Amino acid sequence: MKLLDAAALIAFLRGEPAQDEVEALLRASAAAISAVNLAEVTDQLVRRGGLPFNEVQTVLAGLLDDALIVRACTMSHGLRAGLLRARHYHRRTAPLSLGDCVLLASAEDGDTVVSSDRALLRIACAEGLDTLALLDSLGRRP
Repeated sequence: MKLLDAAALIAFLRGEPAQDEVEALLRASAAAISAVNLAEVTDQLVRRGGLPFNEVQTVLAGLLDDALIVRACTMSHGLRAGLLRARHYHRRTAPLSLGDCVLLASAEDGDTVVSSDRALLRIACAEGLDTLALLDSLGRRP
C-alpha cells in the first residue's frame, strides 16, 4: 500500500507537478492516508485555499469512496507518533509535524511512504520504511 502524506493528496487536487504520479496510485487502488493527514488536507484547502468546506467534502468523499483508504488513528499510533517526533524532530534539520509522525506511525509492513517532503522521507528511511519521492510544487524531486 502507498501511504500518502497530506502534500501528496493536495498536489493531486491542485494540479501540481506530482498530480500524475498520485493519480496513477489512486487509479491502481493502492493508496491510503491517515485520518490525521486527511484533516491536514481539509485544513489546507479550506483555510489556505479558500474553498468552501462542502466543496472539499464532496471532492474528498468521491476519492474516499473509490480510490483512497483512510486509516484511523489509534492509541498505539498516537503514542508511536509522539515517540517518533521526540526522537527525530529538529526545528532546522528535521521539521516533522505531528501529522508527519502519525503518517509514519500508521505505516504497516509492506507500505511505502509517499511524499515530496525531504525531511519526512529521510526519517521514513531511518525508520526502515520504503519511500517514494514525489515532485514538489516546483517540479523538483527530493
